[in-house]
Amino acid sequence: MRFGGLAPRGLPAIALLLGGAVTKARPSFDWLAVSDAQSYEVALRDDSGELLWEMQTKSTHLDYPSAEPALKSEKYEWEVKAMANNKPIAQQIATLDIKPNQELSKPAPANPADILLLAGALENEKYFSEAAALYRRLRALDANDSRLSYHLVWLYGNAGLIGAATDEYKKLNPTK
Repeated sequence: MRFGGLAPRGLPAIALLLGGAVTKARPSFDWLAVSDAQSYEVALRDDSGELLWEMQTKSTHLDYPSAEPALKSEKYEWEVKAMANNKPIAQQIATLDIKPNQELSKPAPANPADILLLAGALENEKYFSEAAALYRRLRALDANDSRLSYHLVWLYGNAGLIGAATDEYKKLNPTK
């Protein structure tokens, strides 16, 4: 089992936005776009490396399908390959640990104050990447609030999503 968002050898890394503990048995997979990518191949493997599910998409968001069996409370590894002209141009792997939590897996509220409360509850229970998804929603409402971006760096790092943390930090500090 690999830790967090380790970069595979040979290809540039993709910033994955889901990793660490996850509240849902049917997670949503998100990653940042890769320039020149025409599509993405997403694969999910169990702790022993057995392929459980794979899908190709043009989007940077993919929900685990309801037609597939719900994921059990254990560790998994997911991988994204960015494809151009039927060849991989970038790749990344991250781990996730399914730890169902009925209360925290409810749909996100619309009110920014309630979004912040749910994000804090997720963060307190160490569901860092799901908290980060809510902080990204809050940042979309106020793009000038750098506190949200710095907090995203921290959340991504704690979720083991080093590529996402690095990408977010570079946006905040373009000269470093």
